[in-house]
Amino acid sequence: MSTHAEKLARTAEEFKGFQRLFSQFLQGTSSTVQWEKVEPLPEGAVIGYKSLTSPDTKKIRDMLSKLVVVKLNGGLGTTMGCTGPKSIIPVRNELTFLDLTVQQIEHLNKTYDTDVPLVLMNSFNTDEDTHKVLPKYRGLRIKIYTFNQSRYPRLNKESLLPIGRTLNNPDPESWYPPGHGDFYEAFYNSGLLEMFIANGREYCFISNIDNLGATVDLKILNLLLNPGKSQSHEFVMEVTDKTKGDVKGGTLIQYENKIRLLEIPQVPKERVDEFKSVNKFKIFNTNNLWMKLKTIASLVEEQRLNMEIIVNPKKIVAIDQIESISLSISDILDKLFRSKAETIDLHEKSLLRILGENTACPQSINVPRSRFLPVKKTSDLLLVMSNLYNMKNGSLIMSPERAFPTTPLVKLGDLHFLKVRDFLSRFDSIPDMLELDHLTVSGDVTFGRGVSLKGTVIIIANHGDRIDIPNGACLENKITSWRAYAVRRSVTDKKIIRARQNIKAAPAEEYNTLGCKTQRALKVLLTDQNIRNILTALQTLKVCTQLSAVCCERLQQSGGLAVIIHLLRSCNRSVPHQEIIKFSTDILLNLCKYKKTVDSVWSEKGSLIIILDLMNIYREKGLPIFTKCTTLFWIFCQDPEKAEMLKKNSEFIDQVKRFYNLLLKRKLIEEKKRLQQQAVL
Repeated sequence: MSTHAEKLARTAEEFKGFQRLFSQFLQGTSSTVQWEKVEPLPEGAVIGYKSLTSPDTKKIRDMLSKLVVVKLNGGLGTTMGCTGPKSIIPVRNELTFLDLTVQQIEHLNKTYDTDVPLVLMNSFNTDEDTHKVLPKYRGLRIKIYTFNQSRYPRLNKESLLPIGRTLNNPDPESWYPPGHGDFYEAFYNSGLLEMFIANGREYCFISNIDNLGATVDLKILNLLLNPGKSQSHEFVMEVTDKTKGDVKGGTLIQYENKIRLLEIPQVPKERVDEFKSVNKFKIFNTNNLWMKLKTIASLVEEQRLNMEIIVNPKKIVAIDQIESISLSISDILDKLFRSKAETIDLHEKSLLRILGENTACPQSINVPRSRFLPVKKTSDLLLVMSNLYNMKNGSLIMSPERAFPTTPLVKLGDLHFLKVRDFLSRFDSIPDMLELDHLTVSGDVTFGRGVSLKGTVIIIANHGDRIDIPNGACLENKITSWRAYAVRRSVTDKKIIRARQNIKAAPAEEYNTLGCKTQRALKVLLTDQNIRNILTALQTLKVCTQLSAVCCERLQQSGGLAVIIHLLRSCNRSVPHQEIIKFSTDILLNLCKYKKTVDSVWSEKGSLIIILDLMNIYREKGLPIFTKCTTLFWIFCQDPEKAEMLKKNSEFIDQVKRFYNLLLKRKLIEEKKRLQQQAVL
């Protein structure tokens, strides 16, 4: 345990860092970028993972002797309803994040007869509880070191004075860990950096402890230690392709002739939707970083860590000191938050060569999606607990039985699935998800044993109702409401009864607004299986989306777009189904009128394939449907990026050529008939 004098000395060092950060904040420099200066990355700025070579087996032991693995372990499990460090939450076979990390590194050490150390960067929130579990790893072949990131005082937004008044048993709400950007100085001040350099270590691999895909990669380590003719790498960031679920992740850009990381707090509000686009910004930061230890030391010693500040406001409850009573519900300037990757464009001398001037020596690698497997919510936990992954030596590997390497998109309702305890209570066993593409679950839903989920599955339980999926059920491309499996509950909650009465008593004007009509139509699509009701709902949505951009956004945000694509996929050539197709394609055309929703239609899973299939089915008999589908592709092609992607899709190009030849042939036949008729006359 640290002595009182050591604690005071460490606190003094921390306050020096806070003083520098606060002084920078008072200067009022904005972190928001000037959007017109944002440029795409230059050619060669990102290297492809496939171009990396595996090291010679004989060299691996020596390579690993130069590596240090650092896991960021400062976060709590509060967002998943747990207390204590997030790293000690069980995620697979009763093993925690920390257990899996230890297994991975111990396996490396045993396999290659080496001694890669594990370093945990704790915060004051996690340090004590983490040290309680470390003794269980003493008999394993792994050395574990810890150090704490700094502890800075929260500030009152109005006065800019610290909330806390004492360092003795301080209230946690009065303090905060200043983000991952604190890693450099905290690692340096701990003495561990100096020790590892003296022991011949050269690089550290840093990642979040809740990213189960962030394992030691020998190909990347080989690039760092054996760069060949290119210059040595001092800083390498792992990026991966962005999906619809990663729209908030930071991305790399070129800005004022430098490569830098762009985070969402730095984006002007009017450009946030553009930032989230998977078409314009195709990669994002995984937070897996490789750094040269000597570079970190020189940056700290020469005080060149002038990082940008991101202010994060927060409201907190009353603090028990008398001086703070007036701050019971006031706004608090929560964090002068620093992201470690944001130092990229600020290392003017040591890293500028890598990041901007020498694109032949790229600072980022586009890695496979398998290296980014974070567990932030219970929806992520469901994926890693399922049969989508096999576990080997602490690492999760995609099951070879899954036909395609992408992970399903899973959305679980917060009310019933947010906390780990509630989440686990709703599954008698984790469903078979090997053939799942998309899962949305909302409301009071439980799953029996041996349930299988395939394709697109949407399960919606209305407020006050419950759905119990029975043992052995197989749901494939299924939209399920309470009508299918519901066990009706008696509603005794007076608030619910009062809310329903209020809905019934709503004024006719409000009941007939476009928004209300859209909401009712969406509810029918999600809960009704009567084809007449579905047609009426689609007709309503066609009118509402034609008249209102807000209705288009509401449809997209509620999951209605996935339902419409599912309907199109399920239709046959019967007359009622053709009516469903006509209304559905009209709705898609309405969505494509607006920038915010056209990208959703484009990126919705299976949308392009089903539109192309409809063109093929109705190319001869069903010209209105064929024309609408053709118009959708014409709209997509107005965007140069989408047009370029379609050009590279050989299946699409071949199909379009066939359509063109068939239409040309039909036109020639009709022209020939017309000429023959004229000759007869």
